[in-house]
Amino acid sequence: MDWGALVGTVLASTVIASAVSGLITWRVQTNSLTQQRLMETTRLLTTLAALGNARDPEGKREHVGLSEQLAAVSSVAAIGRSYPPLRSAAISYMEGHTQIYKHSDPSSTQSIVAKVAGKELAALEKLRS
Repeated sequence: MDWGALVGTVLASTVIASAVSGLITWRVQTNSLTQQRLMETTRLLTTLAALGNARDPEGKREHVGLSEQLAAVSSVAAIGRSYPPLRSAAISYMEGHTQIYKHSDPSSTQSIVAKVAGKELAALEKLRS
């Protein structure tokens, strides 16, 4: 029995096992970070959707201003454009917003926000796959 060949085989198999173990660990960590990012972005989208509907997500204020609502609607659309897993959620939000407020008084805050939502919806619809 050649001890050199045996030691070489053991070392080679150890290196291969370490590489495979490292690859598996890397893949699991990558999946974990992807899921964590999805959850954080989903929470952000939900918070922005509440602001876009003139609701303080923390319940600390009674009034949410028009500028905050417009920024929130545009931010939801930006998330939908840049993050495909949440594109359908952003589109659904924009569709709901435009449908709910389409018959509002044209000078009302809701109508102004609905117009912006409609424009953002048209842009998102172009990206729908």
